[in-house]
Amino acid sequence: MRERVLTTLDHCEPDTVPLTELSIDPPHMETLAGRKLERDSSTAIQVAASRRKEMVRIEMIFRCYKKLGFELIPCDVSTPDEWEATKNADGSITDEWGRILRFDAQASTWSPFPSQGIFHTPEDFEKFASPDPESPGRLFELEHMRKLADDNFAVAVLLREPFTSAYEILTMNRFVQWLYEKPALIKKTIDRLTDLMLPS
Repeated sequence: MRERVLTTLDHCEPDTVPLTELSIDPPHMETLAGRKLERDSSTAIQVAASRRKEMVRIEMIFRCYKKLGFELIPCDVSTPDEWEATKNADGSITDEWGRILRFDAQASTWSPFPSQGIFHTPEDFEKFASPDPESPGRLFELEHMRKLADDNFAVAVLLREPFTSAYEILTMNRFVQWLYEKPALIKKTIDRLTDLMLPS
C-alpha cells in the first residue's frame, strides 16, 4: 500500500488510486476504534504533552486508517516535551500559539474560539515569543506512527497553513480589521508563521 502512495508522488501510475483522509472526526474514530479519547486529548490541535495519552490517540488513528483500508496516514506535529496548556477560569485553555480553545463535547475535540484571544493590539503579537519548531518532542507522533505503520503505510506530517493559523491566533475579527488597517502586519505575521512551520 505504501508503494502506491510513493508511485503516485513520483508522478507515475499506480495499480489503483491510493486512498486516505485528511482527518476523521473523533466520534467516528471512537466508534471505529472501539475506545474513547480522553478529554484533554484532541485530534485536531495538540493540547497536552502527556505522551501516554498521545500514544493512545496515535494508536486509535492508526487502527482507524488501517480498518478503513487507507494507505497514507497523516500525523500532527507534537507539542514539546513537558509542555502543558494554560487552563483558564472559564474552562477554556490557551495553547502554545496563544489560541484560546474550548472543548466541543459533541465533536469531542478542542477548537479555537473565534472571538477570544490573548492578542488585543498588534504590539501584543509583536512581543509574543513564538514556539520553537525544533523543541524536543516535536516529532513524537511521527516517530511513533512510523513504528506502527512499518513499511505497510505511507506516513505524512500535516502542517497548519499559515493563513489559517494567523486568523485563529489573532481571532477572525482582529485579523480582518488589521488586514485592512495594517496589511504589513498581517503579511509579517503570515511570513513569521511560515518560517516557523517550514524552518530552513
